[in-house]
Amino acid sequence: MTFKLRRFLLGMLVAGLCVEPVFARSSVDTLISGGIVYNMPPDTVIGISDGKISYLGEGQGAKALVTDTTTRIDAKGASIYPGFIDLHTHLFDTIGFENVSCEVDIHSSSSSKDACQQRAEELESGQWLVGYAKGLLTANLKSLTPKEWLDARFPHVPVVICEPHSSVIWMNSVALQQMKINKHSVDPIGAKILRTPQKVASGVVLGSLSEMVLEEALRTHEMDMNQVLNRFETLALDLQKSGITSIGESGGFWNHGGLQFWQKVAQDYNLGFRVSVRPRLSPFKGVNDQLVQLTSMYRNDLNALFLLNQVKINVDGQYRLGTARLTQPYDKATVPSEPNGLFYFTPTELNTWLTRLEEVNFGAYIHAEGDAAVEAALYSIQNARQKSDDQRFTITGMQFIKPVQYPLFSEMGVTVNFLFNAVRRADLAHDQLNHAKVVSIKSLEHFSTSVALSSGGFGAHYTPPLKRIAENLQQPTKYRVKDIHKAIEAYTIEPAKSLGIESVTGSLVIGKSADLVFIDKDLTQLSAEQIAKSTVLLTMLQGGITYQHEKALPMTSGSNSMF
Repeated sequence: MTFKLRRFLLGMLVAGLCVEPVFARSSVDTLISGGIVYNMPPDTVIGISDGKISYLGEGQGAKALVTDTTTRIDAKGASIYPGFIDLHTHLFDTIGFENVSCEVDIHSSSSSKDACQQRAEELESGQWLVGYAKGLLTANLKSLTPKEWLDARFPHVPVVICEPHSSVIWMNSVALQQMKINKHSVDPIGAKILRTPQKVASGVVLGSLSEMVLEEALRTHEMDMNQVLNRFETLALDLQKSGITSIGESGGFWNHGGLQFWQKVAQDYNLGFRVSVRPRLSPFKGVNDQLVQLTSMYRNDLNALFLLNQVKINVDGQYRLGTARLTQPYDKATVPSEPNGLFYFTPTELNTWLTRLEEVNFGAYIHAEGDAAVEAALYSIQNARQKSDDQRFTITGMQFIKPVQYPLFSEMGVTVNFLFNAVRRADLAHDQLNHAKVVSIKSLEHFSTSVALSSGGFGAHYTPPLKRIAENLQQPTKYRVKDIHKAIEAYTIEPAKSLGIESVTGSLVIGKSADLVFIDKDLTQLSAEQIAKSTVLLTMLQGGITYQHEKALPMTSGSNSMF
């Protein structure tokens, strides 16, 4: 029996366990008519009962299901799709980080007081200054080390400056002393301390140690949960306006209130979307201890809105920073001692983790950009598949791949998640490696690989699904999904497979959750430019409206004038 067949049969079994038999309902709670239902005949209407799709067919056939209590929605020609699923978000990171951080202009030589220097003067005893900036590995500091540059501006408080989501930080002398990083320190597992020719720490730290330092810094700041929850409502509305009904949260700060935050929201508030929270693994905190912690956090009720059944693993760094792990060395190494880039999890460590995650029923969302990192991830997944068919594995961030590896994604049931505009990937074409090439979505689809698109972040980096779909379709054929139908699937059923919730959502099927998005135009008939300008009119989660645009017409109740 092939892997795909085993996965299909298991999925059918899970669907039978998770989806209640609503087919025999004699009435519907909500009936949606007058819309263009994706991949359905023109006269199709949607009936919803107990939050699930209970009728999907021609309007006349639904007449007997409408009662005086049925809520009717006239879509007025709007197109109706499964709710969008964004596999890669940093919602809590955005909220938690912006409350304590300030932006540092590392390219400025001005001695005038900036926002971070003002913040440093306001810190209470023992608190760290937390900042952020771009270009930490390539900044020209005019012969100064990052530590020296920071010391000149912040001599008295511990300082950590990060490049968000890149596992790169700067530290000043006070911070280095507090973390006991000195001339005699050895690099922890999965981390790199950059040094001067005299072996003195330069203030730059990469990999898992950067996460540990950030955790220490954030621990000195008390989180105002009310402030966090207020900010959450704003960001949640941004998701709902975009038609998103489920997210995969790749949080880096889950150890700093992230888990408690999601638990509180799920218990005391209306989430407004389904969320799968992925704790980030550390390569040096001990496998057994982390497995025990994961067991205590595990949540896998597929009918619930809060899931915790996957982890995040950063195998390597980023190609743009010179820290993605390649088979061939970089022309100009960012880290001279690591000309091929970095492994934050070595192949051996990754293999241990992926095989042992099966013990606690967790899947993994794996960041791997370089071809060597992708290879390590694929072969570790192959070994994990010897023990379990049901673990969900996703690889994200891929830049380069050895062509011989293309068939493995489909064979191993791995989803590939693309977070960025494909133009950036096409620009890498001049950097072909001897044994690897820039990843081609066309080649992945040739082998029937599950491909998902993502918006990739929040704030200034957030790109709504419709705009991301449009950007994708404007790229050269090699670097984009095949067509609009594949693009829609890349935001619906394919990410649902990655999260293990395809039996619950991701497509318009009787028995699945009524997670829907109404769009003012038929996406299948539009150009990419027109798709980007389309409007989300209505978003529904489990049959309830989470967002309604001012253009959307109000609902009506009762059985009269329906047919």
